[in-house]
Amino acid sequence: MITTHRTSLLPALKYCASIVPAKSTIPVLSMIRFAASENGIDIESSNLEMHLWHTAETEDGVGPKIDVLVSAREILALVQSLPADVALTISHEAPYLLIRAGKNKYRLPADDPAHFPEPTPAGSDATASIDLTLADLETFAAALHACSTDDLRSTLKAAWLHSNNGKLDIVCTDGHRLAFFPGDAVVPDDFPGALVPPAAIRMAMAMESQTIKATLYESCIHFAGANCSLRSQLVAGQYPNWRRVVPDIAEYIIAVVVPRQPLLDSLSRNQLFAERLQGGDISVSYLTFDAETLRVETASDSRGGGADIIPASATNTGEPFRIGLSAHYLRDAINALPGDEIIFNLKSPDKPAIITSHGAPGAFTLVMPRFGFGGVES
Repeated sequence: MITTHRTSLLPALKYCASIVPAKSTIPVLSMIRFAASENGIDIESSNLEMHLWHTAETEDGVGPKIDVLVSAREILALVQSLPADVALTISHEAPYLLIRAGKNKYRLPADDPAHFPEPTPAGSDATASIDLTLADLETFAAALHACSTDDLRSTLKAAWLHSNNGKLDIVCTDGHRLAFFPGDAVVPDDFPGALVPPAAIRMAMAMESQTIKATLYESCIHFAGANCSLRSQLVAGQYPNWRRVVPDIAEYIIAVVVPRQPLLDSLSRNQLFAERLQGGDISVSYLTFDAETLRVETASDSRGGGADIIPASATNTGEPFRIGLSAHYLRDAINALPGDEIIFNLKSPDKPAIITSHGAPGAFTLVMPRFGFGGVES
């Protein structure tokens, strides 16, 4: 019998259950492995591409060995429903895992752990080991909005982690936009780079450990935090030459500074308007810049439209400058950048817009121009 506390067990269950598929043709993937070890209670889950481990502390050491599979959904729902301050005693009496909370007693069907999938084998010695902080992972996560969701372009579904002057940077692109965020983590000069699934970066960040060790192998990457870890398969293939499509920002002489929140509010209104009138098929917002204002409009010649005027500060605009950009991509780019102001770096209406912020030096999202319906009258 093992004694633990709901406040220790619940975070481990939540973390591991987060990758359990809602529906699967492989029943064992709906299970988590529940095992007693000398360190406490080890919770383990897998979706075949990624493997998670989380250790929950016990109050009085480990009693008789427990190593079973239980339904992730059922044990999580049970523990969530219990009072916050309750102590739990857990034992295994085949074919059930027994959980006692005070005078209450519950039993969950328990299966043989021999059927549980093994994690992706490392296959070779580590090719690199990197010390990351939670801040590093938050920086990387900010770029993930630009990853592709197209199954036919597997390399673009990954984040490209690579070395740049001894530091670890991240690039994500779907072919219509590109996000680049520089990192502070130190990597060796011969770091080979890695195509990492976005879900692995998000789950590493969800560890909430202040320091995380990332170990790169030939076919997988392993993240280890204070009391949890994950191993994920890498995406096979070669990342495209992204630097070739990034223009020289020095040639972008037009810079427009726009307050962040009014711009986000305007884009949300315009996007809702476009979806309501046009079924979501058209989501191009036209941005017209002059020296002191930004006009945001979404319009259809046949169905009408709307426009907002936002204060802005521009340099070198000359005549009013108008460009069509995806409202969805714009919102993603702005939400990824910190700070109260967003900077649009522009060259011409048929060239990409480069979106930056003083709050994230060196980071940018490049958004390709799009063309849709005309504007609305002033």
